[in-house]
Amino acid sequence: MKYLVLVILFIFVATFVFPQQDELTLEQLDEFFDSQITIIGYIGKKEVEPRPLSTKWRAYQGEKWLSESDFFLITGHELEAKQVSIFHLGSIPLIISSTITVYLGIKLAGGVSFIYTIIPLALLYSGLKRLVNTRFPYSKAEVIMNEYNEKLLEEIKEK
Repeated sequence: MKYLVLVILFIFVATFVFPQQDELTLEQLDEFFDSQITIIGYIGKKEVEPRPLSTKWRAYQGEKWLSESDFFLITGHELEAKQVSIFHLGSIPLIISSTITVYLGIKLAGGVSFIYTIIPLALLYSGLKRLVNTRFPYSKAEVIMNEYNEKLLEEIKEK
């Protein structure tokens, strides 16, 4: 009984010390959830809890998937969006040149030769990894996402 009285007293005091902020209407909540950005980590096609240095994350605005460059453009980070584009474009020469090198190595060797294919295959893997993964780690994207969502919430409250 003593603990119940203490809990009720705490709740009573907390409501005066920490007053509730203005609550959003249903329309405002719908607008926020449709426009907010969320980030989900993944391994393969499986969603996982993202790690701070992971470059395996996807951004969504509402339910719509955003490319990494779209994520940075929407949040107002044009420089990062340009860096992402350059990063992903840099993977194309790796993929093309390594594929050609593997093909020529096989043709010149008269068959599959480990020596002629190991380095080009490593370059191919590197190029594909750059194309699939994000340029910036989750920790940077998380900070930007939180800032964007806070601004969005404030804008919706002001309407």
